[in-house]
Amino acid sequence: MLVHWTDFGPELDEFERIFRDFDRLFNASTQPMEMAPRFDVTEEDDAWTVHALVPGLGPEDIEVSVKGDVLTISGRRTVEVPEGARALRRERPTLAFSRSLTLGADVDPDGITATVKHGVLRLRLPKRPERKPRMITVTAE
Repeated sequence: MLVHWTDFGPELDEFERIFRDFDRLFNASTQPMEMAPRFDVTEEDDAWTVHALVPGLGPEDIEVSVKGDVLTISGRRTVEVPEGARALRRERPTLAFSRSLTLGADVDPDGITATVKHGVLRLRLPKRPERKPRMITVTAE
């Protein structure tokens, strides 16, 4: 006996994609979502400044460390349902990230500072004193 086969083609592929997307979104509320914060880096005479986007995170959610010549920024945000409440919809997933930068020899690792304000982490990476540009006065003999 022969059975007539109909290839659903792109329609079936689209249907499967919708189910995969739904599954990914559904699981996002129970598993940490990974992200890497975006960086902007600027240079001044005495330091470099790194701005990283960390929306919704406070100082207690972010860790900055230096090991050797590697600076690592990591963080985690959990979304808690208040006691006695029931979650009807959860669109803000738990978030975890870690990103590392290799520091150049010009950076003074002991002077690095970090602040966070309005969802932006600011790292100040001071230059070593011996590497800062300086003017040399020319005198007559």
